[in-house]
Amino acid sequence: MKKLRCSKALKILLVCQLAMTTPLCTYAANIGVCTHMQASHNGNSVDGILNLVSDIGSDWVRDELRWGWGMETVKGEVHMPRINWTDDASEEGVNNLVILGYGNTIYNPENVEDELGIYIPTVDYKEYFDAFINYVRLVATECKGKVKAYEIWNEPNQKDFNYQIAQNRYSYTASDYFELLKAAHDTIKEIDPDAKIVGGSFLIGGTVTSGWMEELFKSGAGDYMDAFSFHVYTYKDGDAEMAMRAAYDRVEKVLDDNRFTGEVWLTETGYYSGTADCSVSEQEQASLVIRSKLAWDDYLKDNGRVGEFFWYDLREDGTDENAAGHNFGLATYGYVPKNGFYAAKTYNHLLEGKEFVSLTTSDDGNDYLALYDSSVGEITDKVYVAYKRGNYSSAIEVPVSGDVTYVYDYMGNRISTNDTASGKLSLALTDTSPVFVHCKDYTTEIESLNYDENKNICTVSGRADEFETLTIELVNNSEVVQAETAYVNEDGSFSKFFSVDSDGDYIIRIGKPETEEKGGTHYAEQSIKLKRKSNETSELAISCSSEVETDGLRVSLTGVVGNGVSDQLLNLLLVPSEKESNLSGAVYIGDVKTSEGGTFETSFKIPQTTPHTYHYTLYVRGAKTELKQNSVDYIIGRGDILAYDFALNIDETLFTASAYVKNTTDKTKTPVLFVAQYDKSGVLIEIAKQEVTLGQSEEKKLLSVSVKKNIGAKSCRAYIWGGAGSIEPIATSITKSTD
Repeated sequence: MKKLRCSKALKILLVCQLAMTTPLCTYAANIGVCTHMQASHNGNSVDGILNLVSDIGSDWVRDELRWGWGMETVKGEVHMPRINWTDDASEEGVNNLVILGYGNTIYNPENVEDELGIYIPTVDYKEYFDAFINYVRLVATECKGKVKAYEIWNEPNQKDFNYQIAQNRYSYTASDYFELLKAAHDTIKEIDPDAKIVGGSFLIGGTVTSGWMEELFKSGAGDYMDAFSFHVYTYKDGDAEMAMRAAYDRVEKVLDDNRFTGEVWLTETGYYSGTADCSVSEQEQASLVIRSKLAWDDYLKDNGRVGEFFWYDLREDGTDENAAGHNFGLATYGYVPKNGFYAAKTYNHLLEGKEFVSLTTSDDGNDYLALYDSSVGEITDKVYVAYKRGNYSSAIEVPVSGDVTYVYDYMGNRISTNDTASGKLSLALTDTSPVFVHCKDYTTEIESLNYDENKNICTVSGRADEFETLTIELVNNSEVVQAETAYVNEDGSFSKFFSVDSDGDYIIRIGKPETEEKGGTHYAEQSIKLKRKSNETSELAISCSSEVETDGLRVSLTGVVGNGVSDQLLNLLLVPSEKESNLSGAVYIGDVKTSEGGTFETSFKIPQTTPHTYHYTLYVRGAKTELKQNSVDYIIGRGDILAYDFALNIDETLFTASAYVKNTTDKTKTPVLFVAQYDKSGVLIEIAKQEVTLGQSEEKKLLSVSVKKNIGAKSCRAYIWGGAGSIEPIATSITKSTD
């Protein structure tokens, strides 16, 4: 393999002499996205789009606050738009890049018929120019602290966004744009000095391209922008990838010639699926998301640059498969993720924050291998990305290290898990879709460790590798005095709380189960002093009231769990006192979650068919607690049963519930799956169940219940409990309506 480009060490040295803050290491920024949240007329939902942004893992959103879309309908009266998406985005922790534009038709000269609002203000039309800067001033004031960067106009060298160029391609110059950039820069910096000004927004291949960038920088624009931005679309080129690299080099030459040391941002690039000319398949679009970002990272590294990358766009703008503009999205018009969405999500998840080391190519220029590395000391954490340019079979050999190697496809699906003993891995590539190879050592990190002496609860949380469980050990005087099992979530996070039997100085040690790949364990540990405030046990306090209704008895419960933990799932079981040992006699089963301080509140209805039956026993059980009404017993659950793929399905005649369960403890467990049917008033009609015996630390087993639909049933709920004699909740119940 060879380096994709020749070294530019002399140029990097020059850049560093001019701006010592420019880092030589290139760290992978994640893939930002372009959105249209202000365009409510296009079916956009701010919440829907921000949910996609969160799911895809983007730190940056690029969107507009259009001046002409209701922000100033009467001259001199400018206000924020009805939909100010920057508030919601900043609350979600998203960095905002706001496009300041476009024009406003109320200022159109008499001879201008600009219905699109793309007439660009110029200094020789003072009223219009000053009005635009007044709009800029309002946005900067209202969005201070919420907007990280402002991009001045969008593609001013392109007729679609420049009325003057659309009428006469040479009637608007880069020098005209410079005046707008300078005025906007000075206005914003006076109000919000920390906001970045992004200038240029230059479209490679726009209506006016030749000499535009050169003229802009000769005007002195470099002093009025923190970053230069440009757009690249290469879907019309025969070799899209090489055309993109050529565009990067072209931009860099102008920046280099003018000694521009600021950041460089690619604020638009993309490819569209569908059936229009020059479209690509959804798989190829997804592949190009990753390959485009790799090429961008390589450009930044090769030229000692820093900059962001934005894909156009996040959500499709329509549903016409034959309209190119409707099919650039990573998600459909209906907010359904496409392949490209998962490709961008995979890049963001695996590569963000890692140092881009290199992008090499085979001697024939067809096979590519990128390396990203975040290893620290002796702890390995690096990712290779391999792909090829043509649809032919190819094998790429990847050097591997660390404890284990995970291989993922371009959509983030794990293909294989491999040992690293041989030091190399051969990848057979059959198409142009990238493959990710993650080499790493097993690591566990404790992010927080807290002890509540009032409740005698120790809570530990952190991050770990992608295993199902962790072992948490409480060590005193080199002896393990207590062990717990914690479940690791899909994102690698874990959290566990447990009680402590005695005071003392402890070490909390969290490790991985032994694995075939390693043959040992890796631990994170932290010291903590535990001293209980008192030896009094906590209890469950419940207040119960009932009210007779025409078709039954309405029971209302309020209470508090002694540990004070919120979001704790409690299962409820109500049986006539004379039938305590017979579950089939239950008149209600249900669940409730605790709120802040461990409080809970719920109500339900039971049938009152026998007037003399007024005595019931209520059982309450939590996954972390074992409780009885009017009792001071308070026991933290020592063992966990894990549930996977819990589902409830309904057809015309049957209710079918199923789940896989796994015992992670050193004791035999007998979890049970219940299917309960309720009438239109929520009254329990019928219960069916199945249980399975799980040996010590036994692997997953299937639980499944199919029951005939009761003629009076209007809803069905499935529960997984710790056992037939224990109503410990193993998973949140699933409820479905029969309607």
